[in-house]
This record gives sequence, C-alpha cells and structure tokens, in this order.
Amino acid sequence: MAFTINDFDANGSGSKGGLALHTYITDDTDAVVEGANYFDSIASLLKVGDIIFANMDRDGTPSWRIYKVTAITAGAVTIATFTDGTNDIV
Repeated sequence: MAFTINDFDANGSGSKGGLALHTYITDDTDAVVEGANYFDSIASLLKVGDIIFANMDRDGTPSWRIYKVTAITAGAVTIATFTDGTNDIV
C-alpha cells in the first residue's frame, strides 16, 4: 500500500522551533512504512528531528514504532527507528 494522508495527524506543530510530534495509523506493515520514499508525499509537512508514532498492520498483527525524521533531501524523507536510549531524539 501507500502512505495515506488521512491517517496522518500532526499533533505538535513544532512552531516554537522544537521538534513536532505526529501520529500515523496504517494497515501497512513496518517493512512497508520503513521502505524508501514512504513519507515523501508529506516532506513539506515534516522537518528533521520530527517524531512519528506509528501504529501499523492493524488488519494483521498490529505493531507500533517510533520514528525520527533524520533527513529531507530534495523531497525525499529518511526515517530511523527509535528503539532505545542509544538513538538521540534530536
């Protein structure tokens, strides 16, 4: 499947210069969400350092992960999985 804007919620705008917090729900698996170009269609809504709380595979084996936007280059969004204290948020 593909990214669905209707399932994306920008909870914290980061308008004060801080990171923004977002939530995203999807029936896509984590492997699909983590694939190249998944969030590219909303590159203009994101900035490096933003956090995405994702609830995935809701129609299969539900899972959730926290992602950090690590780069946005020419409209291409790169994310990394935030798994433990070794991956700095900002």
